[in-house]
Amino acid sequence: MRLLITHEIHAVEVDRSFYNPGVLGYDALCNYRFAIKDVLAVLRCRQKHNVESDWLRIDGKGISVYPIPDLNFDSPFRVLFLIPRAIKQGLGAIKSCDRYMVRLPGPTGTLIASLLCLTGKKYGVELVGDPIAMFVVSNNLVKHQWLYTWFNKGMYRYLIKKAYCVAYRSNFLRQRYPCQATPRQWVFSGAQLPEEAIGAPRDAKWFKKRPFKIMFVGRISEEKGLMYLLHAFEKLLKISTEPLELHYIGDGVFLSKLKSETSRLAIENSVCFHGRIKRGPKLFDLLDQAHCFVLPTFLEGMPRSLIEAMARGVPSFASNIDVLAEVLDSDLLFPRKNTEAIVEKILPLLNNPKKLADISHRCFEASKAHWSEVLAIAKKGFWSDVVEGCK
Repeated sequence: MRLLITHEIHAVEVDRSFYNPGVLGYDALCNYRFAIKDVLAVLRCRQKHNVESDWLRIDGKGISVYPIPDLNFDSPFRVLFLIPRAIKQGLGAIKSCDRYMVRLPGPTGTLIASLLCLTGKKYGVELVGDPIAMFVVSNNLVKHQWLYTWFNKGMYRYLIKKAYCVAYRSNFLRQRYPCQATPRQWVFSGAQLPEEAIGAPRDAKWFKKRPFKIMFVGRISEEKGLMYLLHAFEKLLKISTEPLELHYIGDGVFLSKLKSETSRLAIENSVCFHGRIKRGPKLFDLLDQAHCFVLPTFLEGMPRSLIEAMARGVPSFASNIDVLAEVLDSDLLFPRKNTEAIVEKILPLLNNPKKLADISHRCFEASKAHWSEVLAIAKKGFWSDVVEGCK
């Protein structure tokens, strides 16, 4: 038995081995070996001659990579040129497997799901984000976005509706994108925190420590709203008499712009860029030093970084988008793309350790819904459906 999965990470092939220049590697893809040990990952891929030191190996025991062309969405004509080759390679990947699960939204999952429909195969869907929200957010990031939006909005609804089973990241997504197979709809987070990721809530005494540290962990990209967080931090520095630090943990294409703006604002001494840190003791130690975690994102599925921060007892705040309203209480949310709202949320807490301790306990309790043992039943049900029916 062999499982085909899709993922929207971009792979790099060097001497028939595959790497990811971002934050996702072999260990993350091994989560798809939950029920079927032999996994074929269909990924957009380009070829290189050398491996960079910070690239993560993707393939390994039980994980093979089937590359398809790395479509350049800045050029619709190039996309049209590459589609025939992508279809041919996609059909080859389907032929080499006997179970199928696609990850949506994203062009790779859309392509493979469409081919599965055309060839009469049953497939499962892992819906990790809101396709409609994705189009709204990316409208100014991709040239000719309206073409992709026009084509894909209806396509996503159709592919999800026709799926044999669907794993949703949130109840909001389940309601917005229903599947025909009502008994085979499952809701569980991708966070699924193991025991070593779980810390404890903190008391008021802890929050008297200085400097006051504000933290973000995740992909450094424009849709995460990190520029709004930076500008809010600059305002806090001007207003507050408390020593403050802002910590960014992660890497991505937006990092250089973020660093340039930090220099322009002349706040380099108060902003720390840690780069990508692998999940484990070092990351958990940094979270344990944070006074609060802020996620100012415009677009989200179910953010593991937020859940991890909450599970370490970090008071956490995020943009008021639908999926995050399922995770955090309303008083911990703020309007997206709103610098002043972030300032107004954090400023009253700088000298209020009792309130921070209360939020720490609330966040810790809310994180329990994403602990591995709690999610195991839904996860097992979904993968049972994939094994038994997605063929």
